[in-house]
Amino acid sequence: MATADPPQASGNLGRPVLATLMSSNLFNISILTRPSTPRTNFPPSLPIHVSDYSPSSLLTAFTNQDAVISLIAGSAVLEQKKMIDAAVQAGVKRFVVSEWGADTRNDRAREVVSVFAKKVDVVQHARSREGMGNGAFTWSAVVTGPWFDRSLRLGLLGFSIPNRHGLLHSSGSTPFTATTLSTVTRSLLYILTTFVSTTKNRYIYLSSFTTTQNDILECLKRQTGAQG
Repeated sequence: MATADPPQASGNLGRPVLATLMSSNLFNISILTRPSTPRTNFPPSLPIHVSDYSPSSLLTAFTNQDAVISLIAGSAVLEQKKMIDAAVQAGVKRFVVSEWGADTRNDRAREVVSVFAKKVDVVQHARSREGMGNGAFTWSAVVTGPWFDRSLRLGLLGFSIPNRHGLLHSSGSTPFTATTLSTVTRSLLYILTTFVSTTKNRYIYLSSFTTTQNDILECLKRQTGAQG
């Protein structure tokens, strides 16, 4: 695929995704962003499409694009339905929906996090458009679990590294999978190049490793020289 168009490339995942795509030298990249996002957030060498998510502005942005990578925030996740319809009309071949986290198809997860049901709704919308348009529309959804390096740094895994404090859940022995940001961003290269066929119209599950809070705690102790 020749082009990728990542909305909101100024967000938590947008910056590393954009850096990975640019450093690969495989794509002609353009940016889709909202009017409220400063253009200074993006490299000046890249074309920028400013959109209010109206069908006409999305169609203009997606014309001549082979792929659209959506990194849209959870508060606007349903706007992707408009994007998908515009992508079909514009002849886009692959739309990567904004998942990038927990498995939203998990019933318990949807009960706890309301936006997950909306994300599933978006995937169902994408599924209903499979094979449409002159680009014969396809989609992918990437499930990563927590982004380990970022989550650890921000204290989202139960540990405050600056304060040397931790909170263990269920004795800290429950295994969970996690993915590093570099693995998340590299997955897009494979989706758009090497594994185009095998990644179409499906959820893709990533994992860098399986760990527990106790494992993380032991690593932190070794790195900081803490005792007990």
